Amino acid sequence: MVKRLRIELGESVAKVSTTEQFRLIPVEREQALYSVLTVSTFFFVGKVAHFYKKNMKQLGGAILIALLTFTGVNAQISSNIQVGFLNTFGDGSSCRSIGLGGGLTRALNEKLVLGFSANLYFGGKLNITDTAHAYSGSTTPQTVEVEVVRKVIAYSGQLELKYYFVGDAESDMGVYASLGAGAVKMMIKTKSIGEYDASKYGFYDTPTVGSFSTSAGLGPVFGIGYEKNIGNQYFFVNGRFHLPVFGEADADAGFTDPPKAITLEAGLRFPF
Repeated sequence: MVKRLRIELGESVAKVSTTEQFRLIPVEREQALYSVLTVSTFFFVGKVAHFYKKNMKQLGGAILIALLTFTGVNAQISSNIQVGFLNTFGDGSSCRSIGLGGGLTRALNEKLVLGFSANLYFGGKLNITDTAHAYSGSTTPQTVEVEVVRKVIAYSGQLELKYYFVGDAESDMGVYASLGAGAVKMMIKTKSIGEYDASKYGFYDTPTVGSFSTSAGLGPVFGIGYEKNIGNQYFFVNGRFHLPVFGEADADAGFTDPPKAITLEAGLRFPF
C-alpha cells in the first residue's frame, strides 16, 4: 500500500513537472518576442527623438520607462501596423503626407491600454509664396512675390493611454479615447524657386535649391479611435490632434510656431 502510494505520488509529481515544462515554453517565446519588439520600437523612437536635442533626455526617459512595461510576461501585448495621413498646419502653411508605421500596446486592465506608435511620412509638399525685395529704392515695384516649392519628409510618434468607453481591448467591437504626449518632425528641402529678376530683387533670407530646414513640435496628443475584430486580429481607425507646447519653427516655410498636426490612421492590431 505504501509502495503503491509512493508510485502514484511520483507520477503526480512527474505530471506537474511535465505541465510546468510545457507551460514555460510559450512564456519563454513570449519573453523573447517582447524583447525583440521593445528593442525595435525603441530604435524607431530614437530616430524621432534625436531631432529634439534639448528635450531628448526627458522624452527618451519617459519612453524608456513606458517601453519597459511591455516586457511583462503575463501582459496582454499587441503589435500593430498602419498606414497614416498627416496634415501639418501653421500660419498660412499646410502640408499633407502619407506614411507607414507600427507600434505596441499593453492592456493595463479591461478598459485601459498603454500604447506607443510611430510613423514615417513622405510625399509632402509646401508651396510657399516668398517676397523678394528691390535692391534700389527707384525700382518699381519694390517687392515681387516668388513661388518656392519645398519637399517634406516627416516623422511622428506618440506615447498614450487609451480608454475604451465602448467595449474593451478584447471585445468584438470597441471605441476609445486617447491622451498622451507626442512629437512631430518635418524635414523641409527647397526643391525649386520661381522666376524673378535676380539683378533687381533679392531675399532677406535667400533660399537656395537643395537647402534644408526643420520644423518640429512636442506636446500633448488627443485622439479617438474605433476597432473591430476580424478573426485573430483587429482592424482599427483613429484620429489624433497634436498640439505642440515647444519646439522649433521654420518661418520661411510659413510656421511662426511649431507646427500643429492632425493624423489619421488605419491598420491591424495583432494580439499575442
